[in-house]
Amino acid sequence: MDNSSYDSLKINARNNLAFGLGYKFKERYSIEMRVQSNRNILGDYAYWKANYNTSSIIFGYSLF
Repeated sequence: MDNSSYDSLKINARNNLAFGLGYKFKERYSIEMRVQSNRNILGDYAYWKANYNTSSIIFGYSLF
């Protein structure tokens, strides 16, 4: 089997949903949790599948 045909796959951006929840403390500090839904980034290929999802925790500090 020749693996050279699998060396390069084109990854495409896909639409997805994002959900977040945050809290601000003393008008200075903040924290946010953000979750994005799955995306099949290899959707153009019939026999390949790769789901991509992300989760983030974001800390913030306000200067002014």
